[in-house]
Amino acid sequence: MEKLKYKIERPGVAVIVPVHNDEQRIGLLTESLLQQDYPPGLVEIIVVDNRSTDRTRESVSEIPGDFASGVPIKLGEAHSRCLQG
Repeated sequence: MEKLKYKIERPGVAVIVPVHNDEQRIGLLTESLLQQDYPPGLVEIIVVDNRSTDRTRESVSEIPGDFASGVPIKLGEAHSRCLQG
């Protein structure tokens, strides 16, 4: 009897990290995420900054993603709206 070989396909994963004034810990968090053993081509890290007033954005920009780890790190800014009715 011939054994069937199944290819297990893993889904792509986006890790969304909301952050506000957390320059001290954002580097440790992203470093920890980059050390996961999920295939690098299937992971992206999206850091959403909620208008930090410290060096959070700069800290994220200094993290070596993409080329060093194969995992893209994207930085965005949160936008909120107040709806009045």
